Amino acid sequence: MITVRRTRLDDGAFVALRSTADDLRIVIDDRHITPAGATALERALNGLAPGRGRRQTQKPDPGKRHD
Repeated sequence: MITVRRTRLDDGAFVALRSTADDLRIVIDDRHITPAGATALERALNGLAPGRGRRQTQKPDPGKRHD
């Protein structure tokens, strides 16, 4: 899951990232994004991100035609 948060970062820093196997956390300096912008970015990124940890459960049948 991707989360986007606003906070006051040090001068010169716009964004900080932290990633684990299950999560991506994006922290953006509140001087550079509105609350609505942070929410929109989070929703958009979660809508685009493929499901993490999902694996193909069935192998394709080599004898089957794929058109």
